[in-house]
Order: sequence, then C-alpha cells, then structure tokens
Amino acid sequence: MDRIYILCCVFSISGIMSIYFVSASFVPPTFDIDEVDKEMVGTTVTVSGKIMSHNYHKDGHLFMTISDGTGSMRVTIFSDLASRINPDNVAKSVTIRVTGNVDEYKGNLQIIPRSPNDVSFE
Repeated sequence: MDRIYILCCVFSISGIMSIYFVSASFVPPTFDIDEVDKEMVGTTVTVSGKIMSHNYHKDGHLFMTISDGTGSMRVTIFSDLASRINPDNVAKSVTIRVTGNVDEYKGNLQIIPRSPNDVSFE
C-alpha cells in the first residue's frame, strides 16, 4: 500500500510540474485584427495596431480603438491594470501590442488584457 501511495504522489507531482511548464511556455498566437472573429471569444490572442481613439472612464477604465490597416478593434483595460500603464504612452497614432482574451460586448468584439505585461507600446 505504501508503494501505491508513493507512486501516486510521484505521478501527481510530475503531472502538476508538466502543466506548469507547458502553460508557462504558451505563447498566444498573433493575428491581424480582421482575422479575430466571434468564434475566438474566450481565447487568448495577440494583436497590434495604432491607437485611433482612447478615453478614460470616470472609474479609471481605459477604452481604446486600435487599427492595423486590416480592421479595427476595441481594447478594454480595466482600472486595476489601467492604473499601472503610463498615460503618456496612450496617444493617438501610437502603436500598441496587446495580448488578451477575446470578448464580446454589445455585439462588438474586444480584447481584454490581464496583466501589465500584456500591453506594450512600440
């Protein structure tokens, strides 16, 4: 019985370590904005484009529309993350690269980043 217990522990620990290393090395695919569609809702993608418009909500959320020449898309950055982004970087025509979850709000697709590392300005 002790051998079975040890064997189960070894397999459990190795399985957890495998999941960690696979998820840590996962790089979300990069898409042109016009390639992102409703079937991708719930998945993580990377897009980049120029900021066409932006505004800060009174609650601190940042809403941007970006375009890469193939289409445009909304990027929603909630206040907890928006507060960690340098507002000097957020300007019209600045190129931004965003990794985040594809979501749909009021019939429109948007990308929602989860961490400061998911947003970079070029």
